[in-house]
Amino acid sequence: MKKDDLTLLLNRLSPSEKRFFRLFADLYERPKKYNTLFDKLLESLDNPNSNKNTIGAPSMRHYLLNLLLKSLVVQYNGKSYYSSFQVLSDQFVVLYDKGMMSKLISQLAKAKKRAIRAESMLFYLDVIRWEKRLVSDGVLQRNIDDLVIEEQEAIDKITQLNKQQNAAIKVSQKIKKLGKSRAKEDYLEIEKLIDELKSKLKNGSANTARGLYYLNYIHGSYAYACGKIEEGVEFLRKALEVIDLYKEDSLIDTIEYLRVRHNYIFLLAISGFELDSKKEMKHLMQFQSSYDSAAILQTESVIVLSLSDFSSRTAYAEFELFVKEYFDLKWKAYGSYMSSFSRINIFYSIGNLYFGLGKFEESVSWFDKLLSEPNTKQRKDMYNFSKVISLICHFELGHSIYVHQVMSSLYKHLYRTKRLYKGESIIIKFIKEFQNASIKELKQEIAKSALLNIQRLRADPYEKNIFHYFHFDSWLETKSQKISFEDAVKKKNANI
Repeated sequence: MKKDDLTLLLNRLSPSEKRFFRLFADLYERPKKYNTLFDKLLESLDNPNSNKNTIGAPSMRHYLLNLLLKSLVVQYNGKSYYSSFQVLSDQFVVLYDKGMMSKLISQLAKAKKRAIRAESMLFYLDVIRWEKRLVSDGVLQRNIDDLVIEEQEAIDKITQLNKQQNAAIKVSQKIKKLGKSRAKEDYLEIEKLIDELKSKLKNGSANTARGLYYLNYIHGSYAYACGKIEEGVEFLRKALEVIDLYKEDSLIDTIEYLRVRHNYIFLLAISGFELDSKKEMKHLMQFQSSYDSAAILQTESVIVLSLSDFSSRTAYAEFELFVKEYFDLKWKAYGSYMSSFSRINIFYSIGNLYFGLGKFEESVSWFDKLLSEPNTKQRKDMYNFSKVISLICHFELGHSIYVHQVMSSLYKHLYRTKRLYKGESIIIKFIKEFQNASIKELKQEIAKSALLNIQRLRADPYEKNIFHYFHFDSWLETKSQKISFEDAVKKKNANI
């Protein structure tokens, strides 16, 4: 049954939030009535057979939802970067109403400096609005023309920040959607978008710290897409240095900081760059926040980091233990709240790792989860490769009739979507010829030929990206000689 907003919120309340609500509800009318409904709904959460949507009248449920939201706002008021500015704005109103003008002027001066450092121009405009009001009242001795100039500069900076952010989002979405593309025209399109971002940062006087972060982050992402791993890592580190300055000054809250660090770790992990996993995990776990959003990002990062580590070390047995001891529990708690983009990448990594274990049915089930995601267009590359690797799994399971049917539809799909590159063609051709061959020696010759053809792709600046998604060469090696997939991957990694 679909959960309503009230049930979803109740599911995500921490013990401290439940205690605070009971105290908060006592300050309102008819507290017992809503506390009773609150307790009944909490009890029903432990009973999977109960219909939570029928407990309490719709009007009472609506009121309780609003009461819970008010309670959470009060509990966390001023504890995040954004709400701290709202607290200051509320203080301005109180100080003005109480006639405490000298204290108000002092608070406005401090708030103005804080807004400039944080590049929070909307709050900066709010401070100027208060200063203009005090000048009008004759309380503050400032030239009104100077305030008007400051106001216009803030509006210009807001416009500049928006342009930078919009340009960064456009190129970031394009890079994420394409992944490590094998088409030259895709890279030309990305370069055009990066030039657009650079033009937004051209004017030094209008430059911003966030703009500097956007530029370094995008450059790092683009370098990753081009396969220039070391260059990409350097740009991403510069981006993180900029955002680290915000964190040190307490001008950015835990959620936003974790989101940036998650993006950094995520891109490094999926690019196959060797990370100090223990160090990164320790760094991630030191950040605590009462917000579920922070816990979700923290969990996402740890999962992505761990899966990347297992994959780079071909530690398939460790991966299986990780799934039982950590992943299953965390996924149950946070999996449904993670972004579709992250879910797609996690499903893909797990499908690959189960393939390494030789558990092909389990591998197919995870690729099926990826293919059933509503926003698979976010990662066309992983969507297509999931289909290819699923075909290989069914081939390994001996589902010859199914493989023959799917192979034809897959070929047509790749051709129709203009994603039929050399690598996919080699794999599909190999499976078709291998299945049709009846003599063992002939099968080995077919495998050796396919292996040689796919190894040649490493010399192609675009086609070589296929090896980022799966060890196709290692798999073909298992068909041409007696060697396990795990040993073939380890052998290849040792020679690279």
